[in-house]
Amino acid sequence: MSMKYDVIVVGAGVSGLLSALTLSKEGKNVLIIEKDDYVGGNLRTYSVDGYTVDTGPHAITHLDNGPLRTLMENYFDVVPQFTPFGDYFIRTKKKLVRFPWTMQAWVGFDVLPEKDRMTLTSVIGSSVAFNIFGGVDKNQSVYDFLKNNNFSGKTWKFIDTMSYFMSGKSMKKTPVWRMLKGARYVDEKQKEFIGDRLVGQITSFAKLISYDGSYHQAYPRGGIGTITDSIIRSFPHGRVTIKTSEKVTSLNGAEKITGVSTDKDNYTANTVVYTGFMKALPSLTETLPDAYISNINMLEQSKSIAVWLGLDRKMKELDYIGSEVWFDEGKPYWGMPTSNYNDSLAPPGKQLVCFMSYLDGNYATEEKSLMESIYTALPNIEDHVDFKHVQVTIPEKAAITVGSIFPSTKSPLPGLYLAGTDTDIRSMGVTRASFSVLEMLNHMRKDHVLPKAPAQKKVRGGK
Repeated sequence: MSMKYDVIVVGAGVSGLLSALTLSKEGKNVLIIEKDDYVGGNLRTYSVDGYTVDTGPHAITHLDNGPLRTLMENYFDVVPQFTPFGDYFIRTKKKLVRFPWTMQAWVGFDVLPEKDRMTLTSVIGSSVAFNIFGGVDKNQSVYDFLKNNNFSGKTWKFIDTMSYFMSGKSMKKTPVWRMLKGARYVDEKQKEFIGDRLVGQITSFAKLISYDGSYHQAYPRGGIGTITDSIIRSFPHGRVTIKTSEKVTSLNGAEKITGVSTDKDNYTANTVVYTGFMKALPSLTETLPDAYISNINMLEQSKSIAVWLGLDRKMKELDYIGSEVWFDEGKPYWGMPTSNYNDSLAPPGKQLVCFMSYLDGNYATEEKSLMESIYTALPNIEDHVDFKHVQVTIPEKAAITVGSIFPSTKSPLPGLYLAGTDTDIRSMGVTRASFSVLEMLNHMRKDHVLPKAPAQKKVRGGK
């Protein structure tokens, strides 16, 4: 017999869990359906051989007044504890260098040839100014924006590396606006890029003069999974049901989505929130417009490979709070010594560090290349590795690429709303997911699915 709920949430990643939390706190009875046997998606922390690993490295951005902060203040009963993220470094064979956020820092960034960094300084300044007064072409790639500059091969590799880590794709597919927003030279909180103008962007010049690049970033003290745990512990009693190891096979309803069918049962609801991969949405219903399907099919994904290494001692080379990027030779990586934030993440006296890179070929070959880069950059750690754990993930449901059109959190089908990192172009990871959930709630209020929220309202329980 079909079971009835106010809302069905498809998917129990961070977007699905946040959707369920917010809607249940608004008085809705919510069912979450997850195809895997665990919840949290990429927001998981688990133990392996005495070490506590996350699902890849994480830095939570915009934690000062961004979307996750808004959700925590209004809907969380249990709030995770955070530690300031620290610095971003570029590692060379000789030293660690802080990432150059300001114009002055770019001038002195001796990782790159002097001629190239002078050109980059000029380009960054002019691109910020151009955005303020005119707007950068949203369909222009980083490479197309810079291709007329006679950069050295090393500088091109640096630009390509930063493009991958900002968007999941190369500089030929990464929009130049993504780099400006990712570095926070341009306000990332605006939903649309074209049209951000003088009032909102004048502080960009100030950032070029004095800016530490921190984004008010932080790392959860007990690991990234503490955010997932806090969401679940904040569910109002009796309002949320979670079903795992159950796959949604169809969205039901013709003129209006009225529920879902799974490989085990049927469920009905007034509203369905889909937080799975948007590219899979057309396979669940026959009523999506062709143009909408075409846009969804344009979305691209990227895969990442993360290697966790446990070291038998704390290494001087990794004695910092923050993360590092290596691009000098071989496969680039983003590295983060997570146990520096909390000693309990590694056994006593030991150290845990994660190295992540993009995966665009054979898994075994890519893992070997990444390990070669790690030991080239940090040759002293090779003899001190007593633990290794490898993960392959899809870090975002969709990479931000030139020409991609992310669907709105309001679908073209009545009764169906969307959330997730392939429905919002702002920021990355948890922050992007949080942006999408707030956007979804706004649409629901406009559609009278939810009541209009009073100013500064803090929702602490269901009705």
